Amino acid sequence: YRSVVDALEEGVIVMRGNGEVVSSNPSAQRIVGFDPREPGAMHAWGAAERYWEDGTPATMENSIGARVLETGEPARDVLMQTRRPDGSMQWLSMNYQRVSRATASADHELVVSFRDITARRLMLEELRRSEDRLRTVISSAPVIVWALTPDGTIELAEGRGLRSLGLSSEQLVGRPIESVYPDDPYPLELNRRALRGEELTATVEFGSVVLESHLSP
Repeated sequence: YRSVVDALEEGVIVMRGNGEVVSSNPSAQRIVGFDPREPGAMHAWGAAERYWEDGTPATMENSIGARVLETGEPARDVLMQTRRPDGSMQWLSMNYQRVSRATASADHELVVSFRDITARRLMLEELRRSEDRLRTVISSAPVIVWALTPDGTIELAEGRGLRSLGLSSEQLVGRPIESVYPDDPYPLELNRRALRGEELTATVEFGSVVLESHLSP
């Protein structure tokens, strides 16, 4: 059992309720940047700069580990941002599980397993920033950009050209494309063909406005 835990890429720390570390594996030290078995190391980590996913500071008062020890209800995929000893910030995905070595509650132990997801979080944040920048550019351009889900629901509608149609993004997103063209089967067929994998260009009338549309899967 011990060799299996030591070989895991995930960090694993087993703690008693008083914060004493019973055991940890090499990945735990590699990920957090200190040896959890050192006396006082986990107490110091608990007092260090740490945040839950919503930005709330992680403190002893809102400790998920303490709650799991008290209730016995495990916690999965809890995201926490922490500051490593070298000063860098990292994101951890953490799991908490209470285990019992005896019937007495004082003998409950807490198993914390975690992995470093910093690279993934940074990639997602950069992707969001890129999407925001692209949305800003599209919103100010005299075009209309829209996207449909496979079932024909509008999931994106942006561009200054929407104003010429008397519409806004808020009015369109979430609606089926059929509701936009209730009496005109031609643009509906174009969108269906694009959803089936065709790339095409066509002229479409929307009221008194004539649009040259490019549709791509």
